[in-house]
Amino acid sequence: MYFSPTPCDIDTGKLDQAADDMLDIVARITGKSGDLEELFDSAAMEFSDLIAEGIRSTANDNHGAWTSALTACWHVWGVVTKWSGDVERYRANIAGLQEEWDSAISANFGFEHDDAGMVEARRALAGALNDRARGYWETLVEEAGDNSANLEGGPTVANLRELVDAGVLGFAAYNATRQIMYYPSTFDTGERDAEALLPYLIGDKEPDDEYYRLLEQLAVVNALAADGKRKGEHLRDYQIEYLEEFYAALDEAAENGVVGLPEELDGDHFSASQREHVLGTLGDGLLVLSDERTGGEYDALPESVRDVIAGSGDVKGHGAGQALLDWQSRAAGLGELFAHADAGMEGGAEFSTRLMAVAANEVDGFSFMEDSNGEGDSVMSDFLNVATRNNDANYALVTGEYPEGVEADLPWNEDSPEDYHVRLLERLYTHDWDDGGEAVRGITDWVADGPAEGDDDTAGQLREKVLEELTILMEDEAFQDSMFGTGKTVTDEDGITWHDVSAGQLNPQLADSFADIFIVFQDAFANTDGVPGNAPLGHGEGVELTSGGRVAFTQLAMGDPDAADKVYGEALLRTAGAMEEFSTNTGEREPGANIEAASLQTLVEVALLNESTTREANDQEFVDYRNKVATSAVNILGGVAGDAEVSGLVVELAKAVAGEAFEVSGNSAKPHVELSGEWVKSERMMGYALGAAAEQDPDLMAELAEEGIAKRDASGDLYVPPDHSTWEKSGSDAELSKYYGQIDDRPWPDGESNTREAVEDFVRDFSHAQEKWEEHIVDENGNKVERS
Repeated sequence: MYFSPTPCDIDTGKLDQAADDMLDIVARITGKSGDLEELFDSAAMEFSDLIAEGIRSTANDNHGAWTSALTACWHVWGVVTKWSGDVERYRANIAGLQEEWDSAISANFGFEHDDAGMVEARRALAGALNDRARGYWETLVEEAGDNSANLEGGPTVANLRELVDAGVLGFAAYNATRQIMYYPSTFDTGERDAEALLPYLIGDKEPDDEYYRLLEQLAVVNALAADGKRKGEHLRDYQIEYLEEFYAALDEAAENGVVGLPEELDGDHFSASQREHVLGTLGDGLLVLSDERTGGEYDALPESVRDVIAGSGDVKGHGAGQALLDWQSRAAGLGELFAHADAGMEGGAEFSTRLMAVAANEVDGFSFMEDSNGEGDSVMSDFLNVATRNNDANYALVTGEYPEGVEADLPWNEDSPEDYHVRLLERLYTHDWDDGGEAVRGITDWVADGPAEGDDDTAGQLREKVLEELTILMEDEAFQDSMFGTGKTVTDEDGITWHDVSAGQLNPQLADSFADIFIVFQDAFANTDGVPGNAPLGHGEGVELTSGGRVAFTQLAMGDPDAADKVYGEALLRTAGAMEEFSTNTGEREPGANIEAASLQTLVEVALLNESTTREANDQEFVDYRNKVATSAVNILGGVAGDAEVSGLVVELAKAVAGEAFEVSGNSAKPHVELSGEWVKSERMMGYALGAAAEQDPDLMAELAEEGIAKRDASGDLYVPPDHSTWEKSGSDAELSKYYGQIDDRPWPDGESNTREAVEDFVRDFSHAQEKWEEHIVDENGNKVERS
């Protein structure tokens, strides 16, 4: 076997001649002579600089025609020049392989002449070299196809950009057309553009065409980064170099660095909209430069930005107060850059994690200083709004590490406490945010953004991991103490003042985020594995959550009435849906849905009870909050039923469940509670059974409709409300007793028992599931309550 690469018969001389012909045409168009090849990479800033003095006026008068002609020439010259270079590169690669083969032959492949191993060594090397040569040839063929397509396509923006990216064309196409997409961003132009832009920013020059070109140039690089990131591609090296040098030069030239620019823009040399635009564009560029997925990194950011993100430091002694104020002023500048950045732009993992860390460490002091100016903690909210866009950083804050494959440093190291990231999360969750937790909820919002089942993709696994870690954290005694005893005071809309409130009550947006996660992952919360008295975790599939962690997680959502309504309503609908399925199923009876519905509802009721109990020792307030949530959830159910295409039976069942969900006796310090216990033994269960029978018996349903008992839901279907008090009939309790007496011995739809026995079976399964959660009920001091 021998080394036998594919020969390349392309005559590069003809390609080079075609390029020279284009130079001759350019000489005629421009009226210039000499080194015309240099003209193709000219750094001239105006079209007129490209044209000889003698024909300049004519060229300017016919600018469109001249630029079109020049652009066509540059395009052809660029393609044939690139093509010639591609061929020469192939030949150079093959020559290198040939030299490697010839050297091996001279050395007899490392063996004696009569050694049998020489044949095998020759075969192995020939195979390897031929494979590499084949790869070079395939690349050349692909490049030839691309070059042909580029030439046939003409001087479009995309085709010229290919030549710019390949390093064949420099500034020529841009200088001829002034179209920004042709503009090549390089190391040198970044520094030059920053120096050219600064006079506009500080008010030394009025915005003109050059100002808008400079700003649009930065915007184009930002847009290319965003587009490439969606495709999983980095910016070109020279584009990252452009950004790095642009911000480094701006940082050095501006009096207080990049973070001081918002203050420089406070003068009257910019309108409000101009100011917002330039700050947003500068902020976008910082995010691009920080992002590992665009080719950037944290260390590439300008020094003034990294100094702010490093925090105020341990300032003490004389001048400490001024030093802190100076840092806060610079932080406010950086916050303004981020506040105006595009909502779709995202910073890198390390940048975002460090930004969340500095927000956690500085927010209390920052808020204290800023409150006197009426600004509160808006700057730290701006930090979090940007930082939480990066889910790798969110993941790291909860779990302590980045997801696999993320190449970035963490802001905690061997010198940090073992649970440093937990303390950061705790500070963020328990701070009294002016926005009610709107910014901080971004740490977890993404966990609810997707399906909870069938998640075998990486994003789904990361979401599940964060949920598991959150529930584990919620069981940690120190973390739980801080989350349910923030030391803060809240006065609600009813004028009641609550002391030492939970993080969910303090920051209702955080509670709402947890509620969204609960709803998406309700199957995991309903799963009975891990519940006291059941099989331990580890035997099921998907995400598995500890029972104590589930209660604490859900209790945090119960801190806000609106979030509690969402969670409680979802649990009630699940119970009612299980009852509907139980009453209409004609196949084999499967109690799993009933038991999981009971488990979920009881979990929610325990969490709501615990939140209510720990709020205040006053009985009335204890009862009021719980009842307020229950009543509101029932009202919401009625309002959304039609939109959600939920049957009237399900809605009425859910209302019946909520109507008798709690029976409270004793005092709030030692509450004795039957969680959803009594309603399943009441007349409502008789009404439920009557509705189930009517679903199977059209004649009975017709009779009940004629009697005014059966109603129509939003879809026009008949159903029997399980609560006879809503039938609007005198003596409705007697009517219920009469009809129930007629159907109590009828076969249940699944054929496994009669109506009375089926109802008793449901009650039994429901009650057993509930009892297992009751050991998690606590008093207002967090102590477990003995059940009666």
